[in-house]
Formats: sequence, structure tokens, C-alpha cells
Amino acid sequence: MFLFTTLLTVCAFQAIMNHFGIVSVTYNIFLIIGSFIWGTLVRHYELIENYTSVLVVPPSDLLILYLPVMIFKTALSLDLQTFYRCLPQILIISLPVFFLTALITGSVMRYILGPWDFATGLLFGALCCPTYPYIVVRLLKSVVAPTQHVEVLLDGESMFSIAFVMMINKIIMRYLMGEMSKWHEFVLRVLRFVAIGVASGYVVGLIGRILIRKMYHEPFSILAMIFGVPYLAYCTVEYIFKGSGAISVLMIGVVMAQERAILAKKHDRYLIEFWKLLTVVMDVVTTTYCGVVTAAYVYPQMKWQQMLLVVVTYFMYYFVRFFSFLIFFSISGRLGFGITLKNLFVCVWGGAKNSFGPILIAMDYHYLEMPYEVAQIFFFHIVILYFISFLINTNFSSLLLKILGLKEISMERQISMNNCMKHIFAKRNRAIATLKMDRFLADTNWHMVNVATAMQHPYRTKMKNEREDEDDFFLGYRFTECPDCKQQLVGEPNPKEMREMMKEAKMRILKTKKMSYSRQFENGMLSKEGVRILTQSVEAAMDTEAAVMELEGLHKKFNQEGCCSRFLRNRVQNLSENKKQTVRPPRKQFRRFCFYVVTNSKFEIGMYVVIVAHLIPICVDVYFHVMNHSEEFEVISVALNTMFYLIYCLEFAMKILAYSWIFICKHGFGTYFRSFWNIFNFIILWGNTADLILEYYHLFAPRDEKALPSLWEMHVVLEILRLCRIIKILRVVEILYPKIIKRLDTSANMRLTGIYELAKTYVTGEEEVLELLPFIIDHRKIREEMKRKIEEDRLMVLKLLGLLQKDRPWIAITVKTKQAIRTILNSMREAINQLKTAGWVDESEQIKLMKSMEELYKKVNSIKAVHCFFQGLLMLSYTPTEAILENLEEYGRLPIVDYISSSQFQENVVDYIVSGNCVGELSTLTNRPYNSKISAVTHTQVYVLSNAAIKEAMGLNPDRVNGLECRIWKAESIRIAVPLLLSIPTYQTLRNDQIKYALEPAFMPNLSNYKIFAVTDKIQDILLIEGVVADLNTRDIFTAPSYIPRTVQKLILPTSSLMNIPIDVEAKLLIIPGQNVSQMEIMRVSEEYCQMVRWFGGWAEY
Repeated sequence: MFLFTTLLTVCAFQAIMNHFGIVSVTYNIFLIIGSFIWGTLVRHYELIENYTSVLVVPPSDLLILYLPVMIFKTALSLDLQTFYRCLPQILIISLPVFFLTALITGSVMRYILGPWDFATGLLFGALCCPTYPYIVVRLLKSVVAPTQHVEVLLDGESMFSIAFVMMINKIIMRYLMGEMSKWHEFVLRVLRFVAIGVASGYVVGLIGRILIRKMYHEPFSILAMIFGVPYLAYCTVEYIFKGSGAISVLMIGVVMAQERAILAKKHDRYLIEFWKLLTVVMDVVTTTYCGVVTAAYVYPQMKWQQMLLVVVTYFMYYFVRFFSFLIFFSISGRLGFGITLKNLFVCVWGGAKNSFGPILIAMDYHYLEMPYEVAQIFFFHIVILYFISFLINTNFSSLLLKILGLKEISMERQISMNNCMKHIFAKRNRAIATLKMDRFLADTNWHMVNVATAMQHPYRTKMKNEREDEDDFFLGYRFTECPDCKQQLVGEPNPKEMREMMKEAKMRILKTKKMSYSRQFENGMLSKEGVRILTQSVEAAMDTEAAVMELEGLHKKFNQEGCCSRFLRNRVQNLSENKKQTVRPPRKQFRRFCFYVVTNSKFEIGMYVVIVAHLIPICVDVYFHVMNHSEEFEVISVALNTMFYLIYCLEFAMKILAYSWIFICKHGFGTYFRSFWNIFNFIILWGNTADLILEYYHLFAPRDEKALPSLWEMHVVLEILRLCRIIKILRVVEILYPKIIKRLDTSANMRLTGIYELAKTYVTGEEEVLELLPFIIDHRKIREEMKRKIEEDRLMVLKLLGLLQKDRPWIAITVKTKQAIRTILNSMREAINQLKTAGWVDESEQIKLMKSMEELYKKVNSIKAVHCFFQGLLMLSYTPTEAILENLEEYGRLPIVDYISSSQFQENVVDYIVSGNCVGELSTLTNRPYNSKISAVTHTQVYVLSNAAIKEAMGLNPDRVNGLECRIWKAESIRIAVPLLLSIPTYQTLRNDQIKYALEPAFMPNLSNYKIFAVTDKIQDILLIEGVVADLNTRDIFTAPSYIPRTVQKLILPTSSLMNIPIDVEAKLLIIPGQNVSQMEIMRVSEEYCQMVRWFGGWAEY
């Protein structure tokens, strides 16, 4: 009842603080003060002591409940990509910085608080070091500065410091109790703690990952499993295997956190919130225990000098902590994401204390016989240090961040937020204007609507009146007035503003990339692991000063194989080559018979059976020599050893004869001793000979000579040498050589498949960013700089993709095949959801259909490789000339170049074409020569189709709507149409893939016989891909590539006499039909209003 009342009081206090916006004053301060007051009442009133149930809880039980929750919650919620990169820095902070801080603090305070011995002082310094930085981490998440790596550093230090304090406490307490004294005992114990903790945590974590994969659609089962695993592992490792349970729980959390990517967002959030709740509950329980025990039992025994020395302990610890960080500042600054002085101050100041130290001291006092006076001083100082650190460090953390400039809002963020607010208010005004036209809302209180929907600017403390706020939304641009013409000109930013604008442009590009990766994942073009890696890479880049995704790691992964895999592959290949060394069969008949026997696999298996059978009498003989066995047993042992010895001699003789092609000495012995295993067998055979002679001597020797210790020692040595023959069984691994090589190749292919998928997704994201770059960045210089950098990165990765596809074409085909299957399955799943929404299927039927879909998804993951038989890598180079640009701008003649969008026609382009693609379609369709250069980067195999063959194929399918020529034109026009539609307001809210889906019903008819084309209501949109057309009513000229407005009713084509074009160019229109309208229906209706060209087929001019 006491604990539930405490929890309810804490929740009420935190709700009040949140209501008034007081974030820094946490429940810990209120809880410590309240527990101090309650402990004082416990000291004076026995009734209150009986009511306080927390006092009867053993400290060991509190530690078991508290420690796994604190470590596992932090490890499970880590950003693993940032954690792995910051791991060297975390280890530096948690090992040398930790030990230096504990050593100096303990060495100084043992004279001030003691006198104590060195071990006790070191233990006190170590107990001061565990941190609990959740308040500072929460504040860092709210600032706009890139501080994610600092959050990970603080969380990592918190986990590792708790684990290391547990180990140090055990070792020092064992030393003080006299159980350990030599240096090697300390080293072995530390190694045992770390080895058992890491190994057990990794194994249990892998089992947990497997269980999560099996139960990913059952969140409550996952929650129950994850709740029990840390506690079970901690108790098992800590009390049964005598390892470090804290390290084991840390490893489990890190390993199982990798599977959070497969969980749905709501399930993942529910899981994290559940562990946060457990952390708060355990923190409340332990903090209450520490406060009550301190006020009730420890405080009355303290002198007033100790109360003053607590302040000395606080300042001494944080001064030494800052000094230790400063010593290793240069080393940690070169690792991970680096660390600045500002980050260093945040890390030092953010090391607030927790209640772990006092609980550990109480456990030492109760179970490890820590002296009562020392335990009281330890407990009092650590508890008050915990209180002061929360009172000072957490309350002034916000002020520290403000002083360090981490809470300042940069100009690029202000500009971005101003533009966002402008967009939001414009949307709000349009919504209000639309609702005012509704006659049912005519009597609405619109003033109240305006007040209720007035959104406060996140970067302003107070709202001004609406007019002033709307004017403030344009702070991103500065205008200057020309003194001559009095025109308002956009002022150029100064260098500082330019740097900030460049940083903001990079951040916008990173956000666009992140959105692109998410869309590709939703469309089935990327796996969950891939989207997790790329998303974390983008987030890590956002936290760096450069704000650029690093491609060095991706470049290395294309050619990099793990050191262990590479070593194993080389060794297996060398052994396989040695095994392949053939021996010529001998000429003589008996030797040839021995050769076929020896080289038969059954002979080798038989020798393995003999070796295993020989192990039994050897082991029995060694055991019964100690038991003084009888003479009858000795005779049987000698007989068995003699039999096996003769078998080994027979093997030796048969191999010598089998290898003797002509001469026994030259060929037989020479070939025999080339093999390591034969040399090994020969040495053991000589040892068996000596041992057998010794056994016969021992059998027939007088009784007084049998008891000589020298004979017994020599016999044991020879028996051990004979046991070494079992090593020969390792040759069985030779049978597995091909499977080992195949397994290594499969592993390498799977790794390269994942890398290829990541690289392909990255290239697709870069291409989408290039298309959206004019809408993302307004400043021309910054846009050009970003475009150049993105193009360089895209070409580099694209070249790596082409080279990989050349060397291992099945990898590219496998990735593309799986992507196509996942995309189709996603569209099928979306169709099922739409059927459920429309009411065609009920919930039970939807569940059945979804289960069928899950089986199909499992089949996709089971696809290992798809093979193909084409290879090569081509490089496309395009340089626009004046003639090309003139024909494009005036007459709409497309440059004859493949695989570039319409936005790149006026730029120099270098691109790579991988296998599986076609080139030359546009040249064939237009009968114009190529305007670009295509060269082979690697050895390339191509299949050439002549123009005559393609024209003949087009003639076999001459349909003017769905013929082969029209379908090829449509495929070419899609690449040009996507960027055009992105500039149209109707399509700006759609993604690239959605625009491609919208273009799927489009068609490009053959309009060579049309003079005037009528735009009817059956047509949704029209895009001019090539040529020039004009509006019949307004005579406005449209030059390809362009979008035809919906106000146009009739188009004049170049074949009409109304158009005066000096060159022969045919207009190509991409027509997007309306909903539920067929292509033939559009052409039939259009022909009723169109004017046709008179030709010999009998068409009449209307």
C-alpha cells in the first residue's frame, strides 16, 4: 500500500510540473525530499515504521529488480547505427575515464573521510561513478542542434558504468574478505565476468531475436518474452555461472534491439513505453528506499562534519570527472562522430547519479560483511550526492545548453519553419474560405474559428497579432532597393548566412532522401533491414556538422570480405589444392593393388574407425594404471595394443608401396613424406613402437622393477602421444571442403545482395532528389553545388553497381526479381484493404487473405539467387550543342539520348547503363542519329537488332493506338512525363511511383494523319512529348516537352497549314484518359471532331 501511494503521489507531482511547463524539476527531487521527511517520521513513530513496507525488502531483491530494467531499457531503445559508431568513444569513457575518475576520487576521499585503505577508497570512487542521464538526454532531444551522438554517449556510459561498478564491487569485496590476493586471480575473475557475460548475453539475444521473428504479429507474446528474458538471464549468469549479469543483460538488449525494425510502429512504441514505465516504477521504489533508510537510520549516526564533506565529495567528483574527460579529449575526438568542447561539457554535466550505488552498499553490508561505519559513510555520501546532482545538474541543464549555444535556432531552421508556417496558414485560410461557402455553416462564429485555429509559431514565445505574424513568415528573404531603377532586388546573403543556408539545404536533401527510402520500402523496393540501415545513416548524417551521408563505407563493402571468411577461404583453397596433387599409379601389379586400396575412400573411413576403437583401450589402460590393475588385464591390454600397432604398420607399408611408381625410396618414401598427415602418423608410429617395447618389458620384468616411477612416467608420456592420433580424425573435414566453399560463396552473395539493394535504393533516392532539387532549394548557387555533389555520388555508386552486376549478374537479377515480387504483393495487399473498406469482404475473410499474403512474402524471402546470362557496363556521355538546344527550344525536337530526364536536356550528363537495358529506341523511332556517346567500360556482350528488323516488327502490328511503335513511344515518354507532372499542382502531392501508376493507362497514338486534334471531356490530361502544337482558339504555341493546360479544346498539329514549321517534326502526345474511359473510346470521340489529312488510303478532309 505504501508503494502504490508513493507511485500515485509521484504521478500527481509530475502531472503538475508538466502542466506548468517545468521540465527540469523532476519527480526524483520531490521523491528524495518526501522520503527524507517520511524517514524522519519513521525514526520517531513506530506505527509509521510498520506501515513503511519498503524497509522490509532485502537489498539484493531490490538490486535484482532494479538493475536489469535500467540496463535493458537503455540498450533496447538505442539507435544502434549511432551506437556502433560511437562504441569506441563509449568504451573510452567507460574504461579509462571511469577508472581514472574512480581512482583519483577514491584516493583523495579516503584521507578526507577515512582513513581507509586503498581498496576501500577505490570502491568509494567507483560507487560515485554510475550515471543516470535521462533528464539531460530528454533535454537534448528537444534542442535543434545535432546532439544525437551525445545522447548515445551518455546512455552508453550509463549502461557500461553500472556493469563495471558491479564487477569492481565484487572483486574488491572478495579482496577485503581475504578470498583473493594474487594478481592473476584478479585477472582471471575479470576475464570470467566479461567472457561469460558477453557469450551468454549474445546467445540469449540471438534466441530472443528468433522468437521475435516468429511472434512479430503477436505484440503481447513479444512483450511477455522480452519481460522475462533479462531477469532470467541476469539471475542465471549472476548466481549459477558466476559471470557478470549486467554485461549479459546489456548484450541481450543490444542484440534484440536489432529486431525492432520488423515490428510495427505502434507495437515498437508500446514496447518502449512499457519499459519506460518499468524504469520509472523501479526508480521510485529504490529512491524511496534510499531516502527513508538515510533519514531513519543513517542520518542520526552522522556528525555535522560529514554533512559538510558531502559538498566536498560532489565538487571533487565532478572536477575529477571533467579532468579525466579532458585528458582523453583528443583521443575520443578522433573516433566516432568526434566530440567538441561543448559536447564535453554536456557529457560531464549530464552525469547525474542514481540509486544504484546505495542499493549496492546496502547489499554489501548485509551479505558481504562491509564494516558498519564504512557502510554508513558510503551510503550517506552516495545518497546525498544523488540528491545534489539532481538538484543542481538537472535543474541547470537547460541553462547550460543555452549558454553553450545548443538551444539557439539557426537561420536556416528559422527560414524553413517560416516557410512551413506560411504553408500551414495558407492551407488554413483556404479551408476557412471553402467552409464559408457552405450554406449549412452560414451562422458559424467565424471569429471563434479564427481564434481557435490560430497556431503558435514554435520558435516564438508569444504571438503577435495575425497580420504581423503573417509578415514575419517572410523573414527568409531580404530585399534591397536599386538606387537607379527603384526596383526591389533580392539581396545576396553574407558568408555566415550562406553557410547556414548551405547547411539547411543539406538537411532538406537528407530529409528528402529519408522520405524516398521510406517510399521505396512501402512499395516493396527495399527490405526492412535495408530501410533501417539507410534511415539510420541519414539520421547519423543529420547529427554531423557536414550533414552529408558518407559513402566510403559503402564503397569498401563492395570489395570487402570479412577477415575470418577470407582466412577460412584461403586455407580451404590451399588444402584443396594440396589434396588435388595426384600420384601416378605404380607399374607392378601388387603395388597397383595397394594404390587402389589406399586411394579408396572406404580405406580411409576404415582407418578412422580403427583410431576410434583404439581410443577405448588406451583410456582404460591409463585409468587402471592408477588403480594397480591385475596381470591378466595387463596381458589383454598389451595384446590389443599389439594388434592395433600391426594395423598401423600395415597402413604405413601399403602407402609406401602404393606411392612407389618405380623406386621405393625415391618415389614411395618421397611421396609419403610430402604430406603433413603422413609425417604426423609416422611420428606417432615411432612413439607406439617405443611404448609397445616398454609394455613388453613391463610385462616380463621382475616385480621390483615394475614399480619404478620413471617407467610409469615414460609410459604416460607415450600413451598421451598415442592419443594424439585422434587428431587425424580432423581429416574428415576434407569431405566438407566443397560445402565450406559453397557456404562462403553463399554468405558472400547474400552480403553483396544486401549491399546491391542498398546501393540501388541510394541511386534511386539520388535521382528523385535531383528531380525535386528545384523545388527544395531556391538559391541558384547552392542548388548548383548540391546538384554537382549529388551527381558525383550517384555516378560513383552506379559504376560500382555496374561492375558488381558484371562480375556477379545473378545478384542484380535476384534483387530486381525480389523487388518486383514485393511491389506486386504490396499492391495486392492494398487491394485487399480496399476491398475491406468497400465492404466486399468482411474481417474474417480479410484475415484469411492476409494469411495467404504472408505465405507469399515468406516465399520472397526464401529466394536465394536468380541466374542470368548477360553482362557488361556501358557509359553514356551527353554534351548538348547549340543546334540541339535550338531545335529543342524552337521546334520541340528531343535530343536522341537514352536514360536522362527532360530536366537534363540542357546539361552535360554522364551516366552508366547496366546489363538488362536497351539503347537506341528513340533513334529508331525518329530516324535521327544519336546525340550522345556510348562506350563500353568493361567487356560487354550485346544483342543487336537492326532498324529493318524493328521496322518489320512495327509493320506486323500497325495499330495506331496499341501498336508496337505506340507502345515503345509510351515507354520512352514516361521518363520525360514524370518531371513534367511534378511541376503541375494537381500532381505535386503524389510520389514518383504514384505518378507512374497514374501514367499506366496513358497511351500515345499515331497522329500522323491528324491536322487538328480535339481535346474532349474523356481526356484527363495531355503531355506534349515531342514537336510543336498550338491552341486553335488562342494561337498559343506549346513546345515539347510541356504540359497542355486543361483549358485547351483543340490543338493544331504540325501537319496543318496553320502551322508554319521549317523542319519536319511529328507531334507526339501522351494522353491520360479519364477514369473508366478506354483508349479506343477517346479516339472514336476525337475523330468526330478532328480534322484529318487527305491521304491515298481514302481518308477525306473534314
